[in-house]
Amino acid sequence: MLRNHLCLTLVVAMPLSAYAGGPLPDIGGAWTTPLALQEAAGASAYVRERLVFGDDTNTISIEVFTDAEGKMPLFTYSSSGPYKVGNASSIVSEAFLLDAQNETSSVTIYQDAPQIWQTLNLGACDLKVGTAVEISDCVAGPPFNAARCTELDLVSIQGNELRLGSRNTDRCKDRPSSLGETVYTRAISP
Repeated sequence: MLRNHLCLTLVVAMPLSAYAGGPLPDIGGAWTTPLALQEAAGASAYVRERLVFGDDTNTISIEVFTDAEGKMPLFTYSSSGPYKVGNASSIVSEAFLLDAQNETSSVTIYQDAPQIWQTLNLGACDLKVGTAVEISDCVAGPPFNAARCTELDLVSIQGNELRLGSRNTDRCKDRPSSLGETVYTRAISP
């Protein structure tokens, strides 16, 4: 799963006393972020993230648009694999551990923009407009490092809001020690 900006392994945060001897929190279903302006390397785009947790597989999708209305898509990144919610975190209060594996990583482009793909370290990938392309063997660096590892992360659910661990660590090696700022809300349908 996309780690540097998009990677996930989870820990759920609610009062730990609510889980003592009880079931783990329900992270199943779809969670999304609002479409928001993001800037990096002198460029800007509108980005929306979507997480879908099934019975044993999770999918992360990152949609990137050139307009604030989300009508002009640039590309979509998608990653999926199995996940498992573990014990309560001993570092982050009211959180559970979740380990996620990245079995697939693909990019679908909607515009022919070779300079953008080069900047995103996708220049070696055989990208075709409108076609999902597996990038695990052609990506050359961040932000889409398609590492084949079990990602270590945190997840916190409070009401209809989910937060993951901060994005300032290599989740293939270390679990984040704090929650990130990004807030996902439970979607009506997966």
